[in-house]
Amino acid sequence: MLAYLSALRGNTRKAEDYINSVESFAKDRAPIKTNLARIYIALGKVDEGLTLLENAIEDRSSDLLAVAVDPRLGAVRSHPRLGSIIKRIGIV
Repeated sequence: MLAYLSALRGNTRKAEDYINSVESFAKDRAPIKTNLARIYIALGKVDEGLTLLENAIEDRSSDLLAVAVDPRLGAVRSHPRLGSIIKRIGIV
């Protein structure tokens, strides 16, 4: 959460430091992927964030259940890829 807030405040370095510190073991942990996705999106790196959300679907992450209403994803709410993710999850 601290990294997400840092990204929103424009502290890109702090957010990216967090990403770099957890990315190596995030490959095996779906909840970390969804959190990293939110941070990437807050940093304006939308493609990277959406790719992580798509990967989390393959991992069957329960963190995706609220993706349709997650306020942290408001910046990409109208993005076609997020719409596709929501449909793939089956929550709409």
